[in-house]
Amino acid sequence: MKKILITIIVGLTAMFRLSASEIDSTKHWGYSLSLNPTRLLIMDEYQRKWQKKTNNFSIDLSAIRQWLPNDSSQTAADYNYPALSISLKYSLNHGVIMHRPPSSAWQFRDEVNYDSQMGNSLSLYGSFIRPIIRTRKWVFDYSLGFGAAYSHRIYNPYNNADNELVGSHLSIYFGAGTHLTYMVTNDFGVRLGLDYWHISNGAIDRPNKGANSIGPSIGVVYAPYHEELNNYRRNKIKDKTINEASSPVENIRSWHPYLFTNVAFAIGAKTLHEDWNHCYFGSKPDDKEYYRTDYTIHATYSAQLDLMYRYARRWASGIGFDVFYGHYAKTIARVYDTDTDYRHSPWSTGIALKHEIYFDRLLCQIGIGYYLHREMGYFASLVDKPYYERVGISYDFPRLGGFRIGFNIKAHFTKADYTELIITMPIKIKTLSNRK
Repeated sequence: MKKILITIIVGLTAMFRLSASEIDSTKHWGYSLSLNPTRLLIMDEYQRKWQKKTNNFSIDLSAIRQWLPNDSSQTAADYNYPALSISLKYSLNHGVIMHRPPSSAWQFRDEVNYDSQMGNSLSLYGSFIRPIIRTRKWVFDYSLGFGAAYSHRIYNPYNNADNELVGSHLSIYFGAGTHLTYMVTNDFGVRLGLDYWHISNGAIDRPNKGANSIGPSIGVVYAPYHEELNNYRRNKIKDKTINEASSPVENIRSWHPYLFTNVAFAIGAKTLHEDWNHCYFGSKPDDKEYYRTDYTIHATYSAQLDLMYRYARRWASGIGFDVFYGHYAKTIARVYDTDTDYRHSPWSTGIALKHEIYFDRLLCQIGIGYYLHREMGYFASLVDKPYYERVGISYDFPRLGGFRIGFNIKAHFTKADYTELIITMPIKIKTLSNRK
């Protein structure tokens, strides 16, 4: 988990790498303060049985670094001059309450005489904010964020036994949102939005149901760069040549779409849901396993071979073949599935649609795949879907031919399967045509 957090911090640092001239420009920086009355999402019928209350509330403070037309960034121009922010979110989650009623479905797990709570969390994360519409008074945008979260109150078998949402103090944070800002003055605006955020430990610890929250947001924004961006937009409309004449972005270099392959290898870590299920539901109160909170971490390995088409500086899409290896399949067969006839194989394969989003040296990678082969035993047949998702961030090194390093979360319907550190080597195959 510490290695993943270090990778996140390095990524956030890279996002705010500035030249000396940019540091001197106060117009590059803005701030926002938002309030988010949200509700926890109930993801399945299993959670619905013990999730009693779902209200939570967050306060979000952000420092925003805005790209301007005078910045020599082709990528920023392609994205209509986006912004990067670094944010602190404090979430009041005591209104998220869990309680398991008596049921034979819980096996040996008895009802406790108290309610369990999710507890408050503090998140530090970076976001990419892209404006879709910008006028003199209005800005409409969307945002994507990654980071880390610290939860004060987590699962505890003695006094918080039904909190299956958060099983470790440190978690990975992911957020997304869309916002509409009305500029009251040239520098200040009010903002309404819809925000989603997720925290989980990426299956490195148990329990790991994860917390998914969504709801409206209201806030105030200080944006000293808005007038300059709006004037640039108006000049572009009045004079079509302004797009080439007023920004140092013009003709820095021509750009060509191309085909390429990604060759990637990853090593990850996970704990077994079978281990959690055995300790939590399959052990009696007088069993030494009943209150166990330490779970063995198992290594995971994977490889990817993708065929990608980069049709714009900021986007590439394609298809890939994925291979997964998990030696823990033998543990599942030997320890947890002794009374079943299910097959167990450490090898899984899948085919996936891939999409990459580029911003300078940072990349966001998204994949949705379908298993061609997967035999992980009884529990996987019930819980794991035939499809899987991957999402992650990477940083590339141009001097190393675009070599990338980053981290991914692999999941089944937003429920983490494992977390992995990934290295990728893109190999250009063919340039297709000329394009800026």
